[in-house]
Amino acid sequence: MHDVFEKTFIATLVCTSDTLRGAVNVVPVGEIEGTGALGVREEGEGTALTFNYQGSPDGLPLFEITTGEPGAVLDIDINGALGLYPLDEEISNKWQLQVLEQGDEQVPARVQLKTEDGDAVLLDRSGGEGEETINVMDGEEVVFELRVVQWL
Repeated sequence: MHDVFEKTFIATLVCTSDTLRGAVNVVPVGEIEGTGALGVREEGEGTALTFNYQGSPDGLPLFEITTGEPGAVLDIDINGALGLYPLDEEISNKWQLQVLEQGDEQVPARVQLKTEDGDAVLLDRSGGEGEETINVMDGEEVVFELRVVQWL
């Protein structure tokens, strides 16, 4: 079912929860180019993310996720929020991609993003409208539409 995703690619994600539909973006935090927290915006295009294929040790494709900016990778901050943060050589956060529906060139795939340990990525709306965050600590499980921009 997911062997098509067993390679490196660039894609955008759209959050499709019961209460919100919007593009996943990197919301800048700090001064380092290409870094920041992942947020959901109902309008506009999402941030293009590079899914660097790392293998499928447990049957699900495993990726290191970046924006293509050198030194920034998808990671979890101290509060459980996902974001693109400066690379820490001692921490290696890889991400599972569970494909729910394959999709094609016309229809995006439907996927769940999980930590390497299998914990689901969640959408937290407690901050109010426009303050939605993607994290691994609190919120509802979220399904994403994944639209491949380019196969690498």
